[in-house]
Amino acid sequence: MTAKNTTPHESWEQQSLVAELERLEPGILMEINPAAGMKLDKRMAAAVKTLGYQAGTLDIFLPEHRIYIELKRQKGGSLSPEQKTRIPRLEAAGYRVIVAKGAVDAINQLGKLGLFQLTLEIT
Repeated sequence: MTAKNTTPHESWEQQSLVAELERLEPGILMEINPAAGMKLDKRMAAAVKTLGYQAGTLDIFLPEHRIYIELKRQKGGSLSPEQKTRIPRLEAAGYRVIVAKGAVDAINQLGKLGLFQLTLEIT
């Protein structure tokens, strides 16, 4: 029997990341992939495709910072073949791309890029 992956689901990680981004930079402009981490049935998948959705679309875009973020679970999860093709194209177009294992990893990577001055507060 295979052990169940008990790490937080990608959607929980994204909710945590969005909340932290809004805390660090109130009013931050971001766009999200509404299908991120979701399994769509065939009918819904066909509907979003007619609206222009492309396989491999990354989870979050921060336009003012020119950064795309692709979130994966802290353990498990990997890039799709479409994402592996898309990421180098985005980078070639001048965007920065972060692939993060969870919200904390994403915030740490953004901090390394100099986006946020992260400080530990002890109260």
